[in-house]
Amino acid sequence: MKRIIIGLCIVSLCSCIREDVYNAAGQEAVTQQKKEITASCAVTSVRSVNNDSRGIPSRGIIGQETVTQLDANFIKLDETIVEGVTSATYVPTKHDTWYSQQTKLVNASVFSSPDNTQDIHFRSVTFSPKQTYQIQVIENPGQEKETVGYISRMVGWYPRTEEVLVDEEGVAADVSFIETDSYKQVTADDGTTYDCVVFKNKLDGETDVMMTDMREGRYDLSSKGFKNNENDWDIQPYGHMMNGNSYTYCNYFSFKHYLTAVRLYIKVDNSDLSLVSWRHINDIVFLNQPQTVTIALPKEQSRGGNDSGTPLVGGTTPTLPVEGVDPVFGEPLVWEDETNMPIIKTAMAENDPSYPEFAEVPSYPLTVDNTVSLEKTYMGYILLQPDKDTDFEIHTDAGVYRGTIPATFGEQQERILEAGYIYNIVVDMKADGSLDMVVGNEDSKSYRNLTPYNNSISDFEYSNCFVVSQELMKKSDSEWYDGFYFQAMVPGCGERGSIIGTGADLYPKNMFFTPHSARILWQDVPYLVTHVELVHGYVRFTLNDKCKTDGLQGNAVLAALDENGDIIWSWHVWVNNGLKDITYASLSFLDPENSAEYGDNPSTTTSRTLTDVGILNMNLGATKASWSTGEDPLACYGLYYQWGRKDPSPLPPSYDYGQSDMTTKPYYYMDEGEKSSVYRHLELYPTVETGALNPLDIIATAQIGETYPNDWLYTSVDQLWGYSPSAKEVVKKTIYDPCPYGYRIADDELFALFYSAYKDNSYEQVDGKGIKVTVGNQDNYFPFSGWRGHDRSRTDKTNAWYNVGNLGDYQDARVCKNSTTYKNHRGRSFLIRSNLFVNGEYKVQDVSPAYKQALTNDYANRSSASPVRCVRYQEVGEEPLSTDTGN
Repeated sequence: MKRIIIGLCIVSLCSCIREDVYNAAGQEAVTQQKKEITASCAVTSVRSVNNDSRGIPSRGIIGQETVTQLDANFIKLDETIVEGVTSATYVPTKHDTWYSQQTKLVNASVFSSPDNTQDIHFRSVTFSPKQTYQIQVIENPGQEKETVGYISRMVGWYPRTEEVLVDEEGVAADVSFIETDSYKQVTADDGTTYDCVVFKNKLDGETDVMMTDMREGRYDLSSKGFKNNENDWDIQPYGHMMNGNSYTYCNYFSFKHYLTAVRLYIKVDNSDLSLVSWRHINDIVFLNQPQTVTIALPKEQSRGGNDSGTPLVGGTTPTLPVEGVDPVFGEPLVWEDETNMPIIKTAMAENDPSYPEFAEVPSYPLTVDNTVSLEKTYMGYILLQPDKDTDFEIHTDAGVYRGTIPATFGEQQERILEAGYIYNIVVDMKADGSLDMVVGNEDSKSYRNLTPYNNSISDFEYSNCFVVSQELMKKSDSEWYDGFYFQAMVPGCGERGSIIGTGADLYPKNMFFTPHSARILWQDVPYLVTHVELVHGYVRFTLNDKCKTDGLQGNAVLAALDENGDIIWSWHVWVNNGLKDITYASLSFLDPENSAEYGDNPSTTTSRTLTDVGILNMNLGATKASWSTGEDPLACYGLYYQWGRKDPSPLPPSYDYGQSDMTTKPYYYMDEGEKSSVYRHLELYPTVETGALNPLDIIATAQIGETYPNDWLYTSVDQLWGYSPSAKEVVKKTIYDPCPYGYRIADDELFALFYSAYKDNSYEQVDGKGIKVTVGNQDNYFPFSGWRGHDRSRTDKTNAWYNVGNLGDYQDARVCKNSTTYKNHRGRSFLIRSNLFVNGEYKVQDVSPAYKQALTNDYANRSSASPVRCVRYQEVGEEPLSTDTGN
């Protein structure tokens, strides 16, 4: 994606009507018969694609996918029918003014819900009364009747400035535009006179102002094409498009925005002062904003010529933005009736499931007294005149403070706020009573896309986990990105990440959903993620500045919510500066799934070799790759995952935790502050959807499962992490995989690594905290991180901590189908602390035979939660290749 939104909005199309010049009854058409005009519109950006350095194009109020009907006006100027003119003598009149009694005013309505009948996403415009092209039918004695088409020209605007009365039969009053208060003639400084529309007292801070380009056209004379004669103009009636041998669509208008949208945020930094001087922010007022604007009407239609590309209709030149030609608009000439406007404290657009970021509503008064730090807080929005300095006041209990957004900056006097764009303004309120202000932009130049398009796979890099490092935060050697964003309407790995080989009732039902808002669900470091919002279908977030300057690391889970505030999906943000994968050229091992019994001398053996194996150097969610004296071993543990789930659970309270309870290391939950335990979500029939909608909870079934008793699901799904029991391998990364893009849950890779280390005796225990595995002269550390929930076939419902600091449970995607003892248990590679062995054996619970190796293959209860060590795909993309080299 080049940026968060490309363009403004593409609106619905009406099909062009091609009627016979005779009526249905076969009667002759009368002179000056007219044919109905249907219309559609598009909203275009002010800047071209290559000149969008600040802001994002404003969708405005017109751009929302709601059922709202927007009332507009259009004016239509028909050519004068001249007696005696024939198709051979007809010459189009040159358009140079709207000052004519024939310029008629009509009502129009823009339906802001796209008509997607033909998957075009254009928006309908309807006229009241209905508008028509005009034709003249000429009687020629002794010859066939002759038809002459005349040009109609139209331009429109929002909001409506005049109401044209229409009676019950649909007959409208004949309103000449130049006789209304909406018309004004303005003479510029250079002496040029312009016909204009006056938006008298229409600007109120929340009403958008737009105008269309001018479109000219004539009814399609099917026998003559678009020309009466060879000298005629090559006019496209309101933007006809060729589709085969017929004209499928017509009547486009492009709207331009004339105001700037500003979203204001308040931030209070850490300070030694108490901030009691601020107390409460009660209001924000923008000063001297115009209520009236006068905008010139465009006089000409864009003409393409040979350099504009291949025209869509043979013999004509392109006229539309979608055809590669920019439309021509009128410019604002006069801003009047200045007044002070309070910031808008309602949503920019309500009931808009497709673009819920405009549904944010501020809360007043905002309390800042006795506050150590107030993170960026939304205060409201306002639509402003873009080409002047903008003064505003912050009204607090302690007084009124003024700030200014300048119109330009730099030696080149480059404009800061452009019409038709949305900007974030962050006001940093200092404890000494001063204000610092940052004008933020919202395009990809300041917010980095974490789901970029990958040309190798022809898809976006979807994931449930996004790794953000200091290097990724850098925009250049001297600049940082303001934040990051990722696609929020596609779960997990996108369309390529479906579940294979199962008819299970999974979630979501469709590969796309429509979030309404986004928030921080929990994070393990306070203020690691400082702000989250939903912007045009993307989750956008900012990180604590210490992540840039001091290398702050940690984890956060961000959730997308529906209109009721319920979670529909969630993602893990992993802030980490030391992540890398370690590549092993070759790992040979005895396949545990095709051996009668795994051990030193199995009765039946199957040898396998994996090549070019990439394994991460730390557990998923960890902030350290290995433990050193004086450091907290928990930094190496990473987060904990129930088998088959995408969402993590927090750490145990300490690295050698001996209590069997639900206590966790402190984490920070939504707006409720610090917590130190997680909930157990218990129900009779938990499903995959249960897990997705309750991402922080440990899920458990309240009764024996339908297909396997030791699962958090009532009905087990073996393929949740991409494992195919029939193929006995991971065949595809799924939408429930918790690993970052380019990585997935392990299949045999971890076991192959541990087997190689055990076979060559190339591993060592590091001070009882974990095991360092050395293969191919490369070290990889695995801590004794234990697990949460009962192991093996224990079926009681306690989801407490077990063996933290003693054992390591490194789960993989496999499900055992070979053994009666372990059947349906999930796979894992098991690490055992050396001092647990007695007489060369370690035996716990109902394990038989006893463990004899510090590194071994094993199987465990699917309801338990343990760390994950991700492995690299064998190629770029969502389809990992099999690396099986034989039996």
